[in-house]
Amino acid sequence: MKRWAVNLAAAVSLALSLAMAALWMRSSATGPPIAFKRVWAVVDPPACVQDDIELVGGALRVSRLRCSYGGPPAAVSAHVDNLVARFDGGWQRNNRPPASGAAALWLPSAGRQTLGFPENPAPSVSERGVLTTIVLPLWVLTGVTAALPTLWLRRALRGRRARQRQRLGLCPT
Repeated sequence: MKRWAVNLAAAVSLALSLAMAALWMRSSATGPPIAFKRVWAVVDPPACVQDDIELVGGALRVSRLRCSYGGPPAAVSAHVDNLVARFDGGWQRNNRPPASGAAALWLPSAGRQTLGFPENPAPSVSERGVLTTIVLPLWVLTGVTAALPTLWLRRALRGRRARQRQRLGLCPT
């Protein structure tokens, strides 16, 4: 039972490793990035959220921008109601060009910054945002998912060598 579970885990990990390697090569190419975006609004407390997932420059970038609003309650409520009507919250393909500096994503990183928006979204409504970003280079994900198949292959080759030596009448180790 244990060997069956290890073999299955190694096969699934190998499939994930090959998929990560393919995504790594695809995102390192010069074509448009693979990017998805979801925008949604929350009525109570009034906020708008934008989630982004991008494969660009050999890295997976996941970010969330959460905006909060200040001002008279009636104006904020009207603005958020307008946002709720405009955005359905579903994921959509994002075809915008990659952000500058996208080629230098070789080390994992995480960041959080507060943003201020000089233009107000509506009269008498102010907007503040917090941008949280996590960047994982795909070489890291490929290496992590390739570890179990590598250990499985090493064990299988050692077992094969031991069986060959035993069949020849030699010491199996």
